[in-house]
Amino acid sequence: YLAAVESVNAWHADKYWFILRADGKYWPCSACPQLTMLSELGDWKKKLYWWGHMFLLSLKVIQESKKSLDIDPANFGYQPSQDRAYYVGDKVYSVGSVREVGRAILRRLPEEEEIPEDKWHTFGLFLNQLFHPLMTSRYDWEALTNGADDIPLARHFYYKKEALIKGLLKERDYVYSNNGSGNHHHARRPRSYS
Repeated sequence: YLAAVESVNAWHADKYWFILRADGKYWPCSACPQLTMLSELGDWKKKLYWWGHMFLLSLKVIQESKKSLDIDPANFGYQPSQDRAYYVGDKVYSVGSVREVGRAILRRLPEEEEIPEDKWHTFGLFLNQLFHPLMTSRYDWEALTNGADDIPLARHFYYKKEALIKGLLKERDYVYSNNGSGNHHHARRPRSYS
């Protein structure tokens, strides 16, 4: 486990792991400076910003170590004095994929049922710009949207999901369409010749 921890750069630099012995048993523990947890955020703009950085950190971990984190706002926090999200969870999974990040993004929809389509589209646009330096191949973007399509959602989330994914893919070299049946299609965006 410690080897996995050493290969992942997701925790606060001042986080420490230790073994606690109590009543003849040993307990693995960890402690870090107090952070503002992403699950405690109420303001949509703050959620948009910090969720984006949670997903960005998760993508970086996947690319750098081929491992995955437990991607949920309850497992991430930030210090107001620093512009960086930190992982506070202790679970690290041995295999990570971009597809998992797509799933985690779509899991936010049911948590924010009152947020309208246009705000989900804005969130997708924000993620598009945030991910652009890391997501350099068509395969990465397809894996992300395929992961998003893996998440079954109630029908009333359909248009919000569409808006989010279309924002996520804006300016990429292919388009996303879903005919409502759950089947999606990726096709290269037509080039304009002038």
